[in-house]
Amino acid sequence: MNVQIACFTLPWSEFSFEDALDGIAKAGYKYVAFGLTHKGAEVPAIDGGADAAREAEKKIADHGLKTVMMFGRWNGENGVETMKRRIDQAKEIGCPLIVTAGTNGYKDGLKTPRTPEEMAPDEAVFYERMAQIAPYAQTAGVTITLKPHTGNTGTAKVLRKTLDRIDSPAFQACYDAGNVRFYEGISPEEDLPHIVDRTVALCIKDHRGERTHADFPTPGDGDVDHARLFKTLRDANFSGPLVVERFDGTTPKKEISLETTNREAKRAFDFLTRLVASI
Repeated sequence: MNVQIACFTLPWSEFSFEDALDGIAKAGYKYVAFGLTHKGAEVPAIDGGADAAREAEKKIADHGLKTVMMFGRWNGENGVETMKRRIDQAKEIGCPLIVTAGTNGYKDGLKTPRTPEEMAPDEAVFYERMAQIAPYAQTAGVTITLKPHTGNTGTAKVLRKTLDRIDSPAFQACYDAGNVRFYEGISPEEDLPHIVDRTVALCIKDHRGERTHADFPTPGDGDVDHARLFKTLRDANFSGPLVVERFDGTTPKKEISLETTNREAKRAFDFLTRLVASI
């Protein structure tokens, strides 16, 4: 198993991009993922093109970090062009992966699954756009990863069917154990084996409590059995980044101090470093 322990800048969304990079580097990480906004401004801004990407990447390099992943969006009125711009930015700075999700699978505040008939229009748009995005990403040498997030990426088996239908080497899986527990209420430890061979990255997110209970503690403090997940990865000869996404628990981000954010980032790094070494 060959992994890169990384961290999204997402936990620092209430602070500056520079604050995020400072915290990530001082916590011990060598790899970073764009997270996506800081003080309400997207970094790098889609409309900023290659210049915005290069400016952000310089700051990353100045902190001794390397970019492994960016968020991307395919939905919205100009979803295809938006994703293509993100692919261009990833290519510009040598970022190998973009992470996104699929269609929405629930209504009524996650209480009621949408029927296949209700999801059909969104599914049609999704696959029509993926057909345009896939060859563009493949030509650019950038891999689009789909993460569990309800709908047609909700679980490993569903995600596999979605990847099979897209049928492009430019599309792979980014597993998210916390999302599988939170949105679907199932065991990620039992779920991961069904997609591990298509998995090229993980969003590291712990979860505590029952389905839809919004408690995402620092990795290692919740109910996700990361050791079991990592053994599954090891047995499948996984190679790729493990990217910490959040560690805010039940506290609104605006109430979390910079000091606390930096501290929990380091706790997550230390936990993952020890666990990977033991596996």
